[in-house]
Amino acid sequence: MQHGVAVKRNLTLLRSAAKIVTVSQRGGLCRAPGDSQKTKDSMPRLHRLGILLSIIGAVILFAIAIPSLRSRAGGAQAKPQAAPKAETKSNEAEAFRNNTLGVAYMNQQKFAEAQKYFEKALAADPKFAIARLNLGISLLSQQKLEAARAALEEATRLLPKDPYAWYNLGLIYKDTGEPEKGIDAFQHVTQLSPEADAHYFLGYLYTQLQRYDEAIAEFQKAIAAFPYHASAEFGIARAYQRKGDSAAARQHLASFQKITTEHLGSPFGAGYGDQGRFSLAELGHSGVITAPPAIPVNFKEQPLVADPPRDPPKLPGPSTGACFFDYDGDVKPDLFLVSASNDGTSRLTPPHRKQSPITFCGVTTATAPSRIFPQKPDWESTPPARVSSLPISTMIARLISFSAAAAKARQST
Repeated sequence: MQHGVAVKRNLTLLRSAAKIVTVSQRGGLCRAPGDSQKTKDSMPRLHRLGILLSIIGAVILFAIAIPSLRSRAGGAQAKPQAAPKAETKSNEAEAFRNNTLGVAYMNQQKFAEAQKYFEKALAADPKFAIARLNLGISLLSQQKLEAARAALEEATRLLPKDPYAWYNLGLIYKDTGEPEKGIDAFQHVTQLSPEADAHYFLGYLYTQLQRYDEAIAEFQKAIAAFPYHASAEFGIARAYQRKGDSAAARQHLASFQKITTEHLGSPFGAGYGDQGRFSLAELGHSGVITAPPAIPVNFKEQPLVADPPRDPPKLPGPSTGACFFDYDGDVKPDLFLVSASNDGTSRLTPPHRKQSPITFCGVTTATAPSRIFPQKPDWESTPPARVSSLPISTMIARLISFSAAAAKARQST
């Protein structure tokens, strides 16, 4: 703005100078007869002066205009640089959104729709490697093995530390009959994650290659990682059988039957998500939305202050604790409520009876179990009147001692 004002000012000065030169060249309207010769002599001199002033004004104008032109050029360059940044951020957000929609369609078993959204994510951001991985998984789920293989091989190149990429590439090699490449892929998974599923597939591929000792070792690793791995139990039973160890085969086959019949685990299937956790599409992490910085928390040491003594002491209130035990020895549970009422009274309630609960009475001096509680209550009679309860800690301690004494009495008899 300031440069523009300066330019206008200099243009005005130049115009004024040009007017002066023009007037001086034209001469006055009223001249004396003797001045005509002087005027003719001064004409070339004034003409040269006007040219000189014009040149000086042009130089000044050019010197003032250069910084203005440079600032405008710099601003014009800065704007295109800011625009790609905003556009890149928008593309990343769009790619993440499409990838998330694709994962949702995969979970609904709509693999063709999921493929379209993974392709849209890659169109928005070709460097979004998670979308490349998920595209391969969607193609694998549609049995488009060659296209899936190309996508997953590219995903392992872009994501060498992602177990999802190597796991699904191993599934591709398993389905295309390339066990050696499948073993290499699943070994990458075992280096990245302690999951049992990769060890199972290693055992499966070693069995196909008739390398039964290595297969058994991998199946054992899978069972050690997850004891209810049904497919690993079945796989190791088959490996032992082919090796000639029928006894071990029967043992693991029995374990497989127990796991499946008792629903402790389920064997792998051929559908999407039925071949382990890593066979699922990966949601990924968005770098567009970041969490705010952590709130600073400072701890300050404070002295301990004891509560002043109260008279009467504060009661704990109702329902501060409860336990079940067989108080009357009828092999039925009885409920002991610590501080069952507002005034802190504890109560012993037989929940299998419909009568009102009796009061749990306190005893001041008692060592034998028969004197910790009052005489065996008659559940069919009216409960006795309430008596002051012992403190909760004392009551619980006597409950523990009563239980220990009762256990010793049973052992002695």
